[in-house]
This record gives sequence, structure tokens and C-alpha cells, in this order.
Amino acid sequence: MKIRMKVKHLLFTIIGILITIPLITWVIKPQVHYYWTNKQLEQGKAIDKSDLFNLLDSRYIMDSQKWEMIQSYMIENVVEYDLFISPSFSHVNHMAGLVFTLEEKVPYIKWYIKDGPINDYYTSAIKLLVHYYETNHQYDKAEQLLDDALQHLAKQKYLEYDWLNEELHLEQAQLAINQKKYSEAIAILQNLTDDVDDYYLQAKIDQKRIEMLQQQGKLKEAYKDAKEALTDYEADQISANEVIDGLTDVHEELLAIQTNIKNALKHENHKLSKIKGRILRSDGKPLANVGVYLKSEHNAHKSVSSSEPFQIKTDAKGYFEFNNVLPGSYQIALGLMFDQIDGWTWSVEMDDWIDVSGHADIHYPITFHPLLNIESPVNEEEITDNHIDFSWEKVEGAAYYNLSLGIETRSGATISNVFKTHIKNHKVKVPVDDLYIHGFGISFSGDDLETADTESLLAFTHTDNRFFWYVEAYDKDGNLFTQSNGYRLDKENLGNLPFFYLKERQMTKADQLLLDKKFHEALTAYKTNYEKNHDDLHSLLMITRIFDAMSTVQNETEDEEVIPYFIALAEKTDSRRAQYRLIEYYYDKQNWNELHKWFERYAASNDHHLDAYDQSLYASGLMKQGKMEEANKQFKKAIAKDNSHRSVGHWLAVILYKEDSFQRALKIAKTYPERSYGEGDPVPDWYSLIKKMEREHTSYPNYHQELKKALDLFFQNKDGELTRWLKTTDYKTLKTFIEAVIDVD
Repeated sequence: MKIRMKVKHLLFTIIGILITIPLITWVIKPQVHYYWTNKQLEQGKAIDKSDLFNLLDSRYIMDSQKWEMIQSYMIENVVEYDLFISPSFSHVNHMAGLVFTLEEKVPYIKWYIKDGPINDYYTSAIKLLVHYYETNHQYDKAEQLLDDALQHLAKQKYLEYDWLNEELHLEQAQLAINQKKYSEAIAILQNLTDDVDDYYLQAKIDQKRIEMLQQQGKLKEAYKDAKEALTDYEADQISANEVIDGLTDVHEELLAIQTNIKNALKHENHKLSKIKGRILRSDGKPLANVGVYLKSEHNAHKSVSSSEPFQIKTDAKGYFEFNNVLPGSYQIALGLMFDQIDGWTWSVEMDDWIDVSGHADIHYPITFHPLLNIESPVNEEEITDNHIDFSWEKVEGAAYYNLSLGIETRSGATISNVFKTHIKNHKVKVPVDDLYIHGFGISFSGDDLETADTESLLAFTHTDNRFFWYVEAYDKDGNLFTQSNGYRLDKENLGNLPFFYLKERQMTKADQLLLDKKFHEALTAYKTNYEKNHDDLHSLLMITRIFDAMSTVQNETEDEEVIPYFIALAEKTDSRRAQYRLIEYYYDKQNWNELHKWFERYAASNDHHLDAYDQSLYASGLMKQGKMEEANKQFKKAIAKDNSHRSVGHWLAVILYKEDSFQRALKIAKTYPERSYGEGDPVPDWYSLIKKMEREHTSYPNYHQELKKALDLFFQNKDGELTRWLKTTDYKTLKTFIEAVIDVD
């Protein structure tokens, strides 16, 4: 059968096809692309940011869709770095791979401000552009942008825009403060104050005024205003009957300001300082556009936020500079793109602090070194010999190396710790028995024994565990120089993978019972094996580990029951864990002869390279024996090694016990302030505490006798008598001091 088509029908068909092709190409295809891009992002899948640029530049995507993309990926995601590193944390941006620099954002932000909707994102977009202009010292453009935006809002005449207007005026005041145009900032804030009927806004205004006083060096006045502002805010919040879960941003910022100024006022010199430096690679190449954040002690452990009070970018030559820094303790955090750190490392340690005293400006250079390469064992090698050869590239300028070992558990967790320290060569041969004895902390997923990770319990004795290792290189002064672990993203930088297996031993029936989480049966089996053969070091080792796991979660065992096993393990092997467990045990029992014996063995097994915590514990033992001179010498060495100064409270107890004057204790407390290890870990302000004791003692003629009496009760572990003293004493500050000394960890 033949189908006939008239010419006009054929023509219409051809025209339809010609219309459909561009419709699919220019309209439908971009919309499909837009849909699938959003879908992938919602599902957490990685996409290339060039896809977003293509959509934003497309003529066939609606403006409203483009504005949504700008809101989500350029305004909400204000962070413009792939990762952040500091002495206290490292953090990868969850949007890594889809991170836009300010320079990339600017054209789209400008368009959004000009033609986009007026909503929450409007002021955020303006602030981003103001920040960009400030970074490039284009203050006139920033001022003009804010003036134009305020005029634009004034024309809208909608009440819901009032708070946007207030936000922009606050930004205008901040811009004036940053340029030290204080009279202009005061006028802007005064205009806001005249109309303010919101305690949150009032707190923001107070915050700006306090910042101006700080910058002018009027710290006492600033502290007084900060206390008043905080009191008013909290009272207004209660009076408004507003129940808020957690602290608001302004509440948190006022608390931080008050804390920072209070800390600054402790210093004799209240002068504001500069912190400046340069970021270079060791080959001399400067790193430009690195985000540099100065974080005060109270928030050093928190990840970087866009509202950091001290933030700047390195210039083309890698320089950065912070002005108007209050006296206090700070850490530097860096914002980096992956390509800036790929194959390189900033080898900064956890206790790296910048102490600003107000006496002088501070130079803080930062050098990135190439990651060192590892050689053996690598790439999931299976070790079947009775020894293992670790080797890595020799690093020029390194005085010694530390070797750390790690384990990957089946739960996905990784645990690592230092295995050997002060290795002079770039290779070391280790008996596998040394790895078997070396253990990790026991990992738990819950509060019950059954949640103990049996892979971490068996550690290097488990033949199916995959292990990893890394090396750190130190200079002659003990400063971390470079390391093998870090970001290796490019194939050229990837190198050998630091994974290996230990297949030298055979798993036992007791091991399988443990893997099946039959802890009591496994313990019985290990005990039986050890009783039959006292040379069975694996069973002896696992008995001590299971006891530790049980006592951790269930308190099922007393130390006395497990101590004989630890003594046997320490005598038969060079187990530092066993030796240290005995040191802690005899410290608690105040058996000083045994403490000294095991400490000497422990020090020898570490080639007498003791860390600050080990040395502090020994010093505390000497203190409790009444050997104050020896304790003083040991504390002096220990605290000098440890920038956290976590044992300084015990050292101060020694000094105050020995001397009738407060002067030396005050000097030590000021020189070695105790640092916090985290936000939820407050530490005593020893300097302020001793200053208060100095004042309190003038009211009591027998103050030092009472101080020695309380410390004697503590030294001799007379807990009952000490508790009664704490409940009945009239010496309030002395009581606070003794309680803080008791809590020293």
C-alpha cells in the first residue's frame, strides 16, 4: 500500500522538524541539564563547577533559576576554600570541588544585586561584594555599593525590608570602623539606636561600639561596656520570654569579646599588636590568595566561619598582616585550595600558639615542605618474615624521625599512634613481635562490652587487619619539619600507598572467640593457654587487653587481679604500655619504690626521650613524696616541652608549698598559662587565681600554714580529711585553688 503525502503536508513536517531541533538543543536540553545538575547535588554527587558556569551563562535558563543557583552555591556557600588546617583541626569543605573564589563569584553577585530578588540573600550578596572590595582596598566602591543598596531599599517602602536596612547600616558602620572613621561609624550607630526596639539589634550595635574602643586601646572601658551589653542582652531575652536553644550568634560574640578583653587586661602592657608573616613553599614560591584566620584561644578549636573577626588573604607575594591584635594567645588557621597543598604540608603541631604580650609586633612565617616519600612496606604488601623493614626517603635537614603506625577497623574508623621516636636513620628494622606488643586505644561504638571493636583489641596480631604507617621528620630543635601523610591528589604526587598486612603468625581459637565477641570465653581460653605455657606472650598480651576493655565499660575487674599479668608482660617484653600501666598503678597506690623502678625502665625503653606528660606524672610522684626540689626540676623540664602546660597546676602547688611568697608562682602562671584542649574543656586561670590568693592571704595571718595543711592532705591521698577541709574552710579562694589542683590531669 502506498502512502501519499501532499507537498504542503511535507513542508509542514519539515518546518516542524526544523523548529523542534533548536527547541531541543537550546531550550529542552539546558533545562534537562539544569534538572540533573540539581539532582546530582542534592544526592551529594560531585560535579564540575564548569557545569554551573555553563548554566549561569546560558540564555535558555530562566533568571529565577539562575538566582537560585547563585543563592545556593555562591551566597550560602560563602566559604571559598576546599579545606582548612590549623594546629587544632583540619576540615574539608563539604562543597569541596564546587568552591568558587570571590573573583569567580563577583560578576554573578553584581548581577544578582542589580536584578535579583530582595530577600535574605540580598544583604548577604552585598556583604560578599563589600568584603571583596575591602580585600582589594577599594573602599570607595564598597561605600558606594552600600549607599546605592540603602537607597534602593528606601524606595521599596515595605516594612519587611526594615531589618535588611538595619543589616546594611551595621555593615556600613563596620566598613567605617575598619577604616578607622570612628566619628562616621558613631553617627551611623546613633541613628540606628534612635529607632531601635529590638534587643538583638541593640546588642549588635553595642558590639560595634566595643570594637571601636578596643581598636583605640581603651580596654578597661571596652570591658565595662562588654559586661553591661551582655547583662542587658541576657536580661532582655528573659524579659521577652524567648526560649532559644543554644546561644545566638550575637550572644556568643559578646561572650567572646568579654573573654578576650579580660585576658588582655591581665597583661601589664595593653598595647595592640601586629601579627604578620609570609607563606612560602620551601622552594621559594609564595602562596597567594591563601585564607589566613587568626583565632583566639577560646575559639581556636572551632572550625572556620565566614564571620571570623580576623581574616585576610595573602597577597601575590604571600604576605599577610593582622592589625589591632589584643594581648592573648592565638592560633593561625589557613584556607587552601587542593592544588595549593597537593603534595605539600604545613607541619604544624597541636600546641603551636602565638602569645601576644603587647610588647612587640610578631613575625610568624609559614613554610610548606614537600611530603616525604615512603619506600617499604607499601601497596598492601604481606609480611611473612619475623621482622619488618621500614624505609623512607632521606630528608635534608632532618635530625631524626618518628614512626607512627595505624589500623583501619571494619567499622571504618582509623586509629594511629607513635611507635618509635628519635630514629636517626631513614630506615629501621623491627621484629614483628614488637608490633604485636604495640597496641592502640580500644575503640567502642557504644557503652557495652559487646560494642568493643575486636579488630582494635587484636591490633597487629590480627592477620586480616590492614595497617598503615607514616613518618614525621624533625629538625635539631625538635620542630616538626615534614611528614609522609598529607594530601596527595595528583597522580604524580600519589606515590606508594602506606598499607601492609602481617601474615607471620596463625590465628588461634581464642582469637576467633574474641572476634565472635565471646569476651569471657576468649579470656578463659587465653588464661588456659598462658597457664600451660608461660612463654605464650600473645595470650599474656590479650589477657591484659581484654581486662582493660572489661574494666573500661563494666568495671568488672580490680587492678589487683590484672596487675600480675602486666608485671609478667613488662618483665618478659619491652611493652611500654605495660610499663606505663604499672607506673600509673603504683602512683595511685603511692608505692614510690615500685614507681621509681618502673619509671626508670620506661625511660630506658624510650631511650630517655620522655614526653611532657610522662615527665609530669613522674614529677607529680616526687611531689607527693615530699621531694619538692626534685619535683620542681622535673616540672620545669616537662612544662617547657609542653605548650599546653596541662600540669602547671601541680608545679604551682610545689612552688607555693616551698615558698611563703606568691611572686614566683605568679611569674610561672603568667609565663605558662594552661591551654584548653577543646571548647568543652575549660581550664583554670592560674594567674588570676593566685592573684586572688595573694589578696586573700592579707586577711589571714596563718594563710601559708593553712595552704600547706591542705596540700599535705592532697599529697598524702587523705581524701576524707581533705573533703572535710573543703567543706568547712573559710578560705574561699584557697579552696578554689586546691580543687583546681586536685583536678589536674
